[in-house]
Amino acid sequence: MINLVKGDLRRIIKKKGFWIALICILAFVVLLAITQRFVSWNGYAYIYTVQQQVTLYTLILSTLIFLGVYGDEFRAMAMTCAIGRGVSRNRLIISKLIDNIILSVILFGIFAIEAVIAGLIMGAGMTSEETFALVLYIMIGAVKSVGYTSIASIILFVNANIPIGVFVLLVLHMIMPIVINTASSSSKLLSSLHLDRWFFGGMVESGYSSIVLGMTAGGIMTLVLGCVIYIGISVGVTIALFSKREMDF
Repeated sequence: MINLVKGDLRRIIKKKGFWIALICILAFVVLLAITQRFVSWNGYAYIYTVQQQVTLYTLILSTLIFLGVYGDEFRAMAMTCAIGRGVSRNRLIISKLIDNIILSVILFGIFAIEAVIAGLIMGAGMTSEETFALVLYIMIGAVKSVGYTSIASIILFVNANIPIGVFVLLVLHMIMPIVINTASSSSKLLSSLHLDRWFFGGMVESGYSSIVLGMTAGGIMTLVLGCVIYIGISVGVTIALFSKREMDF
């Protein structure tokens, strides 16, 4: 298992396109800090500006992680070769989840550190509470990334269709929240059910809000519950379906 994870991480980190995309995102954060400096400048304004972009960054980073961890393996048929050498399918699935988590923590952690440093250098004057809220919000993006890529990876493990997997990832990130909000606003019954809080993205954002407001225990429980339900079920479904798939060696 450890060797599988190490091999995957080395392969992904060596990809130039992966780092080029990350550098572009980090450069855009610096540009945001510079431009915002000459509009209205304080800790709250800077945090709000960065948070407005986190959804887009999360989509980009999770797509990179999805393609690096899952897509390349199926494109190169490396997973088929590993299974042919005797590696169990369950170990492959779990190792990919570990790759996913490690890369998400590293990449979003770099993003969070760079966002804080850029704000401090430009004199945003963030308080410790504002800094914590900014870092936590970005790391919530990492949680979303792990969850959404885990769900979308089911497509790859079932039929190895990378474009459809990327499309599912896009739907989870961008389209589902709009659909849920539109449905809730159009019906009092649906609105009373708070559907957004049962969707993975809504659950982790609800957990974030609770933590920032001082309800730390409740917020953490919400985050854990969301991860257990969505990531746990995704992995379980993947194991069940992938174990029945016939592989060509």
